[in-house]
Amino acid sequence: MFRLFLLCALAALSAAKYTKLELDSCGGDGIRINEVDVSPMPVKFPGRLNVLIDADLTRPLNDKVKVKVSMWSKTWLGWIKNLLCIKNVGSCTYDLCELLESQGGTCPKEVTDLGLSCTCPFKSTHVRYALNNIELPPIPSALKIFADGDFWIKAEVFDSGKLVSCFDVKLTIES
Repeated sequence: MFRLFLLCALAALSAAKYTKLELDSCGGDGIRINEVDVSPMPVKFPGRLNVLIDADLTRPLNDKVKVKVSMWSKTWLGWIKNLLCIKNVGSCTYDLCELLESQGGTCPKEVTDLGLSCTCPFKSTHVRYALNNIELPPIPSALKIFADGDFWIKAEVFDSGKLVSCFDVKLTIES
């Protein structure tokens, strides 16, 4: 009987869905997130997405900015780390300045309207940014098994090798 209870409890835990994006700081104070909202939650592929972020970059960042993203998916065994980085999706490390430079010098109007630059270095600033009706494409059928469920994403921002900020994000994705 206890085994049946344990199996049911594990199944219930693995089936949990986030109804709101969860964001927690896990270190550093160079970026302060005042407000963040992602809707709808769960995020649906294909579908449309709305994102609101209100944040402060509390100190300048030079031209050696890296973002390390680690990703876990929730299973009936608990959180399992996704070690793969496929086409810049998954547990990857991004050179932010290089990534921006590779865009050919084009900066989205929404970014320039905020008085922000798409090139490094970055000045200390306040940002309130809303993106509405972002079109999310269908997930290829071969990847759907990996794309459904609850995800925990840790984003660590480094400047010249020193931690600037760290954020833990939890959300649910449906495809």
